[in-house]
Amino acid sequence: MLNRVSVAGLLRCLLLALTVPTLVTLGMRVWDAWQHLHASGRIAAATDILDDAFVVMSNIRPDRDATPRAWLADVPTPPLVRD
Repeated sequence: MLNRVSVAGLLRCLLLALTVPTLVTLGMRVWDAWQHLHASGRIAAATDILDDAFVVMSNIRPDRDATPRAWLADVPTPPLVRD
């Protein structure tokens, strides 16, 4: 049976048998990396949104403490403090 198969044919079959699983594995890794890239993009977007929320929350606390004092003060609040 092997007398009729040439060496070139055997090498082609061997190369094909080694190449197909390698390409399948590579494709699976690329797909997994692509999914991780999209997940990181979503995480980065959520982080940007939360960053703005935490800045707002940190600015609310001084305003909460300063507002009653400003209402009780006899002198109007200077413009620099209002901003």
